[in-house]
Amino acid sequence: MKKIKPAKKKGTMPKSVYKKGGATKAFKPHMMYNPKTGKGTMAKKMADHLRMKKLGFGHTKPKKK
Repeated sequence: MKKIKPAKKKGTMPKSVYKKGGATKAFKPHMMYNPKTGKGTMAKKMADHLRMKKLGFGHTKPKKK
C-alpha cells in the first residue's frame, strides 16, 4: 500500500525544480538543437526548454548530410 504524503504548501518548490515520473529533479541548463538548421540554443530555464520542445528542438545535434 502506498503512503500518502501530506500536501505541500503552494509555492514552496523553487522555480528551477520540475517533476518527472514522480521524482523531483533540479533543472540544469543545456543545449537544444533545431532539427532543420542544426543550430544550437541554450535552454537556460525550464520555460525556454518547453518553448523549444514545442518548436521541435531536440537534445541531440543533427548529423550533417
